[in-house]
Amino acid sequence: MKLSIDRVFPHALRSISFLVFMAMTASIHAAELHFDSPQTFYSDREISIKISSSGLSGKSLQWRLIYTGATVSAGEVIIPDSGIAEIKLSFPKLASGIVATAELACYAEPAKLQKQIFFFSDDDIFSNRKESVGNLGIGVFQPDEKSGNIVKLLETLGVRSSPISSISDYNGKIIIVSGLDFSENPGLFETLLDKCRDGSKVLILAPASGIIPLKDNEISRLLLADTDIIRDYNPKFDDKTWNGKAIFGTSLKTVPLDDGIAIELVPHKTRFQFCEISRKYSPGKIIICGFNLIELADESPSAGYLLKELIER
Repeated sequence: MKLSIDRVFPHALRSISFLVFMAMTASIHAAELHFDSPQTFYSDREISIKISSSGLSGKSLQWRLIYTGATVSAGEVIIPDSGIAEIKLSFPKLASGIVATAELACYAEPAKLQKQIFFFSDDDIFSNRKESVGNLGIGVFQPDEKSGNIVKLLETLGVRSSPISSISDYNGKIIIVSGLDFSENPGLFETLLDKCRDGSKVLILAPASGIIPLKDNEISRLLLADTDIIRDYNPKFDDKTWNGKAIFGTSLKTVPLDDGIAIELVPHKTRFQFCEISRKYSPGKIIICGFNLIELADESPSAGYLLKELIER
């Protein structure tokens, strides 16, 4: 007499099959790859990209960098016990003003990952606009050069500027104030607001500390933002870290005043690191930027090209 297990134990067989199916499904879902790096880089430099994984330690991670349908570079690494694999690659040098959108394709059986990454030229960031921007007149007021030399940075980026000793006497249309302690310069913000009336754009970069009063009868628009504002300037920019380093430099918080509010500049991280202010009946504006633009412009195009956007827009 022959017995068939599917006849004697039909329910048990179905249960076993279901459990095997669920185990296989769980195993597939447990194997994952995640892009764990910035998305924006300079061309013609070796970069490091981290790919985190789960359930794939010890397996081979194969990767390809693809641009306009062609493979630019490729390689293979073993995923370590930490689950974080490091890919090192470089993109060919780009001409001034060119941005390349490439695709990084990764595979570690059975997981796949595809991610767009962006490469910017680090030569002459202002390219065709530097003459028109320079003709506007870029003046730099930086009493403390320890805060980072914005003048040298602008030279590196390919645009000329000049130091300012007296803001009220300066006639250029772009004023950059760098590393200033407003508590040691009372009345300076009122002078900057007056320059907005003449149509000047004021960029306050890496402010050190102090309180900036904003009277209701003077301000027509006030925008406060965190690093999310960066992608409003260009969605390709990184807004979490720049080359793996903190974007945060100085934070802003609001404090009440009898006839309005004030912006207090603090060294610890708060909700806001960016502020745009427009004065009533004035064509100019003031931007307070607490990001580490000056320190990281050479490391991340998100920093260097954001500075370009802040100057040009």
